[in-house]
Amino acid sequence: MVKIPPDPAIMDSLLRTGYKWYQAMLDVIDNCIDALLDRLEADPTYPGKVFVKGLKNDDGRLSTILIGDTGPGMKADLLQEILALGKSAKRSSALSRPRLGVFGMGLKTASMALAADITIISREEGEDVFYVNWRPSEDAFSCEFDISEEHTRLFEEEIGAGSGTLVVFKDLRMSTSGHGELPLDRASFYRTLKRRAAHSYRHILNPNSLANFHTNFDFQIGSAGDETSDVPRDWDPLKIGHSATTILIGDAISGAFEKFVSPGGHIFWIRMVHHRRESGGDLSANRKKYDNIIGQYMPGNHYKQGVYWVRQGREIYCAPLWTPRQGISNIYAEVLFDDSGLSTEESPVQMDFGKTGIVIDPKVKEWLVESVFDPHVKDALNKIQKARKAAQDLGLDEITKKIADQVLTPNSEGNCQSPRTKAIRKAIKKATHKAGNAKSYRGQSLNLGGATNIQYDIEFRHWPGDIPFSFEDEGMRWICVINADHPFVKRAILDEFDKGNIQGSAYIIQTVAAIARSINEIGDIDERGEVLSLMGHLLNLYDQSFGERSDLLEADEVIFDDDL
Repeated sequence: MVKIPPDPAIMDSLLRTGYKWYQAMLDVIDNCIDALLDRLEADPTYPGKVFVKGLKNDDGRLSTILIGDTGPGMKADLLQEILALGKSAKRSSALSRPRLGVFGMGLKTASMALAADITIISREEGEDVFYVNWRPSEDAFSCEFDISEEHTRLFEEEIGAGSGTLVVFKDLRMSTSGHGELPLDRASFYRTLKRRAAHSYRHILNPNSLANFHTNFDFQIGSAGDETSDVPRDWDPLKIGHSATTILIGDAISGAFEKFVSPGGHIFWIRMVHHRRESGGDLSANRKKYDNIIGQYMPGNHYKQGVYWVRQGREIYCAPLWTPRQGISNIYAEVLFDDSGLSTEESPVQMDFGKTGIVIDPKVKEWLVESVFDPHVKDALNKIQKARKAAQDLGLDEITKKIADQVLTPNSEGNCQSPRTKAIRKAIKKATHKAGNAKSYRGQSLNLGGATNIQYDIEFRHWPGDIPFSFEDEGMRWICVINADHPFVKRAILDEFDKGNIQGSAYIIQTVAAIARSINEIGDIDERGEVLSLMGHLLNLYDQSFGERSDLLEADEVIFDDDL
């Protein structure tokens, strides 16, 4: 038999696995959790531990990473082969529960993505401490295997006198090297990894998870005594139980997963939610923010809709699946799937060996989209549209009233031609003085002395011509009158409001009211009418059909030449 080792040039290819540094870290942590599962199967009460530490150099930068577990450790012969590509002891059918790592590639590719000097130190209960050191940049497939006092001392400092495994990464591939993108700052390293670990292992860490993958062990990322070293156990990107969350698939009260069987007989456990997050800009310094913003790892989708794919309690991938619907956002699903990682066992959803993506059988994908997810997305969108329509039936009057109170009420100094306006300015100063140090007065009316109260209103009326709006002074009542028949008003205000764009139409109403009030300051009636007519012509330029009319704009036909 002739052994054919891989060509050393494969090293460059393996370095280009596409890992983010935290993905590589999670791949190594997978092995630690698997080791604890081995130990807990023999002794369910065993106090297992997984930890990550970063050591700094003299410049205060991250220089060394330690990842360890208090699992059963490795036999000396297994340790010697642990870095062989494809080597894995986790494919046994005798295991009561499939393991997170199955390909025999994660430790190797992740190690190469993180560092150029990797040492694995391990000990079985009652045995000696062995280590294997690998410097892939020097000799791609040769490892040093031995026993040393230095490695034994480090092992016992970090793991203790019992069994376990410690992985040491030196000569890190920092962000400046182009590989791995490891941050130079240790605090940033801890913060990012802790958040990613809490998210990815949420169903393993959370004792209240309804996915039935919880494993009891201590999980720390950070130096000993660091107050933030414990990884959060209550991470929930779907916000089950939040007052703004509606469960679309799953138990309506508990959020438990619902069982689905594909036409081919494959079983999936699924839950799906719609989360109605508060919208709008940062209107207040105290605006409510959520600790765990829903969908924070859902990439590249403006409408924030998609699926978290979870295998054995560990999130593998997240991405949109169904065609996103405009008009609704924050719809997410979690799908629990099985994949042994073996080509001999059929699985309709398969993960890649870097756990950075999945491949779905086309028929299963079609079934999931059309029969499972789409009906719920459509139903949720229909409910939102009905609610918006119901709100619009009563909303336009309320919006115009609010704008009249806040915009039309004079609240700023300016040049005025009208004696009445000057009287208003005087009343504002008086009201401001009474209110203390307030800079402006906002309200429905101003008392100008005696029994005079001015009421400010906005009304939609119908009349022909180019004038889009005007301002009427009825003594005790000032009215901004908007022409509901003007093309711009129809399109920019009324039609947009009917479509549910309440914020956009309200903005135009506010702008129109402010312009109308300013034009009303023009003392000459003829001049005021001319300005209003010119304003109507100007607004017509914003008609959406302008530029699409063939009689106004002609475009040359565009020909695409495949030979260019």
